[in-house]
Amino acid sequence: MISIITPVYNAEAYIGQCLRSVLDQPFADWEWILVDDGSADRSLEILRGYAERDGRIHVFTQKNQGPAAARNLALDQAKGDYITFLDSDDWMEADALPRIGGAIAERHPDMVMWNFKRYTGNAFKAGGYPMPAPGYHDTDAVQEYAADFVFEYKRGKGQYFPSCWIRAFKKEIIQGGGLRFNPRLKRTEDYLFLAEAHARLQNMLVIDAPLTVYRANEGSITHNYTAGYMAMIDEIYDAVRKLPIGVSREELERRADLMYIYRAFVAIEQEIDRRAGNRFAEVKRIISLDRLGKCIESTSGIGRKVFGRKFTILQTRSAALMLAYYKIKR
Repeated sequence: MISIITPVYNAEAYIGQCLRSVLDQPFADWEWILVDDGSADRSLEILRGYAERDGRIHVFTQKNQGPAAARNLALDQAKGDYITFLDSDDWMEADALPRIGGAIAERHPDMVMWNFKRYTGNAFKAGGYPMPAPGYHDTDAVQEYAADFVFEYKRGKGQYFPSCWIRAFKKEIIQGGGLRFNPRLKRTEDYLFLAEAHARLQNMLVIDAPLTVYRANEGSITHNYTAGYMAMIDEIYDAVRKLPIGVSREELERRADLMYIYRAFVAIEQEIDRRAGNRFAEVKRIISLDRLGKCIESTSGIGRKVFGRKFTILQTRSAALMLAYYKIKR
């Protein structure tokens, strides 16, 4: 059985489509754990209506605590042999569960992974992130993938998509390792959870097809300003450096340093895009972080190759130059 986990918050506009996309699948061996995270709209009413009609749907509620806490509650309830995730404003393609279930029956891998496509502005387009090669991968390959997931810089393929809803994990990988989402992380919580899960894989199977549709909703937390973002990245950085991945400690730390710099650029762009507040002061604060300085120094030999000219500008630790760079780029 496959357990599907979905946190729900004020999703009445989309949750019906999400629910129907699973209910219409020609695959019956699933349970769905939906956690209403203190919605103020009709989301909970809609969920309970569907649960009354289908016993495989289980609805739980909590006060608003964020998606990490909602997923953790669901993980404590999951009874399936495999666990996957689906966001409340997204949906599954018509053949998603049969193909995922078929992959599980074929090889019983620790993880099944598939591609996705975006839906924005009433149009579809490819997900745009690199994928591992399709097919079955053994221990050596998944350890390489786990290192690349932390940060990929050697092969020039770019970062793998850090969302849990294009993956299904064998229950033992999550429950046996005691893996949970960090509720202190209001953003990027998927990345840490997946980095920890990937470090425990012995094999995986990749499906070369977009089975999930991601709704690019500008109102979602991913597209909103997140206060204290770099403090969250500090916590992720400390955890990632301790992962049991089959690369040298020096190599893992290099990848963690590059990840930290990459996320610092995300934080800088977030501040530049924010209309309120003193953008100059906030960018200056970010680029003056002691840890960022150490990461810049440790990666000086490859930073320009990985990040381009903006790394050279970052090395100056000049907020004025960084703001000018983004102004010219945009």
